[in-house]
Formats: sequence, structure tokens, C-alpha cells
Amino acid sequence: LRQGLEKLGTASAPLRLEFLTTLLQAGRVFPPGRTPALIAEAEAALPPGDDPEKLMLLAELSYEWLLAGRPCDEVRDAARKALSGTALLDAAGPDGLAYYDAVSALIWADDHERANAALDVALAGAERHGWVMSIANASHRRSLLRWQQGAVADAAAEAQRAVEAAEQGWTAALPGARAVLALALLEQGDRPGAAELLSLTDSEGPWRNTVTEAFICHARACLCIIDDEPAGAAEHALDAGRIMVEFLGAVTPAIMPWRSTAATALHAAGDRDGALRLVSEELELARAFGAARPIGVALRTMGVVTGGAAGLGHLEEAVGALSGTPWRLESARALADFGAALHRAGRRSDAAAPLNEALELADRCGAVTLAGRVREDLVATGARPRRQPRGSTVLTPAEHRVARLAASGLTNREIAQKLFVGTRAVEFHLGNVYGKFGISSRQELGTALGDETGPRTS
Repeated sequence: LRQGLEKLGTASAPLRLEFLTTLLQAGRVFPPGRTPALIAEAEAALPPGDDPEKLMLLAELSYEWLLAGRPCDEVRDAARKALSGTALLDAAGPDGLAYYDAVSALIWADDHERANAALDVALAGAERHGWVMSIANASHRRSLLRWQQGAVADAAAEAQRAVEAAEQGWTAALPGARAVLALALLEQGDRPGAAELLSLTDSEGPWRNTVTEAFICHARACLCIIDDEPAGAAEHALDAGRIMVEFLGAVTPAIMPWRSTAATALHAAGDRDGALRLVSEELELARAFGAARPIGVALRTMGVVTGGAAGLGHLEEAVGALSGTPWRLESARALADFGAALHRAGRRSDAAAPLNEALELADRCGAVTLAGRVREDLVATGARPRRQPRGSTVLTPAEHRVARLAASGLTNREIAQKLFVGTRAVEFHLGNVYGKFGISSRQELGTALGDETGPRTS
């Protein structure tokens, strides 16, 4: 690619842009080929206008700016421009990296509405034509978005759809899809299922030192934290950070909060200084990026690690940063830690309000693990938490996906065609759903699912 670009010189401007776009993409698999000079060259080559070649390069630059931790407004503006209309999708194709890199930039820059709209367009076209690889690509990105929004069952369903596509040859970001599914299963209380997903073998090495392997490392760290294995959690989280920083040049905490996860583990292991160093760095980077979600995550971890009155201040600030945002699960976590800290400080009556709000949010998200911890904290304050609701938290990803489509009005045959399964499989899943919800007809599905699924998909 570099030789071809040199031979082109200043001639054939559109082709030159295509070479630069592909160089940026290839550089994330082979990092030595991706240098600051290349990124600067790509920025300088951006022409005026809205030609497809420019939009493709702009899409890749939006992702590069995300990795570099440029302010989220700059990342959003570039990604929005690249995704305006359908020119980029038409030029990049349904499996084009440029399109999904721009979508990913929007997801991590907290622009969930535009990211969701772009995925709607891609997924609708892929399903209409039966393009399984394209469906998997879109479903994987949507699982990331749903996970961030705290729609746990929805995230699991979308990730499961991507993982299942591996049987038909989809490998583009398979470890990343497994990681999202594992995190969702952990929140649903399925620890064995999550552990199985995270046990990659040496033969699955095409993703080594790429962002999708970093997701696996980070998910393994989260599993170790739940298993009360802080040393293993720190090791896996720092492995994720090594990949992100050394191989991808990614300083942003927006893609994954590996520093906070490692800090949580180090704090549990008694290394408070190491934990404070990591979380302080993450908070500084998050504030420079400017998006509410990574700031809230870093503030929450800072509060837990710092402790005392100062820690309470950080936790209260985290609650404020995440309040009213679409990031419901992170908001629930901040409220839960704030309430628990208030209780430890002897302010039992003050702890009840944030803990009750955390419980309500966790239940709405389908976050069984978090809700269980919050219920225990509420009982410790002397309160009587409400009973755990029956809902989509008990559904498997496949059951949830079928239930959601049935609730939208599709027939069993239409659901089977949309999911590329047989009608008997649809009937089987719906039967299980009815039994778990205690209902007898699809007309009751909408009420049963409630708003736990997060924003509706097309």
C-alpha cells in the first residue's frame, strides 16, 4: 500500500484517498505501518466536498481521533459528516470497515441516537438481502451500543446473533462479540456461560494484539473481579491496556475503562497507590475527551478507591455526571456505590434514596448481579427492598430476540425469515418465553417486556 501510494504521487486524487483509507485500516492490524506521520498525511489530504472517497477517509479519521483522545465533539462531527446520507454505505459496501468505524466512533463518543440510526440503515439492508456477514457486523456494533445503554438482555441478544454467525464464517470481530455477550451474561447471573465464552484457544490467534482481543482481556478482568480474584483481574485489565496503548496508540478511556478496572482490582489487593495512579490518569483523559459516560465511570472508581469524605464527593459527582443520560447501567453502578459509601460513613438514612434508585435502574436494565448486590446493601440499612420483578432478565438471548420481534407484530414465519431459523425454533422459543413470563399470548409480550429492552430496533 505504501509503495502504491508513493507511485501515485499527487496524481489520481480519489485513488490516493482510497490508499490512505486502507493504510489506516491495515495499520490497526499491523501497527508498525500506522504512524503519526501517516495520520497527518491523511488529514492533509482531505479535500473539500462530499465525494465518497473523502467520506471514507473522514470515517477512518474519526476513529483515529477517537483513539487519540481528541475532544469528543471533534470525533462526533467527523463521524456524523461521514455518515450523512447513504453515500458512505454505498461506497464502502455493507461490510465496509469505514462505515462501521464511523459508527463505532459515534458509539464511543456517546452519540447513541445517530449510531443507532446508522445501524438501523445497515441492518435493514442486510436483512432484506440476507447478507449474514453484514448482519453480524451490524449486530456486533449494536451489542456494544445496547451494553453501554444498559439494555443487558438486548446486548446479549445482539451479541449472540453475531457469535452465531461464526458458524457461517464471520470472524471479523468474533472475540469482541464474545466479550460483550460474556459481560451481559455476567450481569444476568450466568457466570459459567460467561467463562466459557472467554476461554479462547491459541488457535484463535488472528486477532492477537487487536482491539477485539483487548475486549476479551477486559471482560476476563471483570469476571475475575466477580470471582474475587483481584490479582488475575489486574493482570487481564493491564493486558487490555497494553494492547490498546502499545499496539493501537489508544489513550482514550472511552472504548474501555481498563484503567478503572485495573484500579478496582489493585485497590482490592491492597495497592491503593497503584490504583490511584491509574484512575487519576483515566479521569484526566476522560475530562479531556469530554463525554459524560467515561467521566462518570472514572469518577465512580476514584470515589471507591479514595474512600472517606473525598471519596463520597467523587461518587456524588459521578451520580450527577450520569444522571438523566442514556447510560443507565453506569448510572445504577454510581448510585449503588454512592449509597453503599453513605452507609459505611454512618449515614444510613441518606443511603436509602440512592440505593433504591440504583435498584430500580438495575432492574430496568436487567442487571441481576448488580440488583442482587444493591438489595443486600438495602437490607443492611434496615430497608425492605421490593421484590425482584419477573421479566426479560430470565430470558436467553435467543428467547429475548424472538420475543422482541413478536412484540413488534411480526408473525412466526416473518421472525424465522428475519433470523434465518426455522419456524419450529421460533415456536419453541416463544413457548419458553410465555412460560417464563406467565403469559399466554403475544399480545401480552409488550407489557411483559416493558422498557427493559432499551430503545426499540426496527
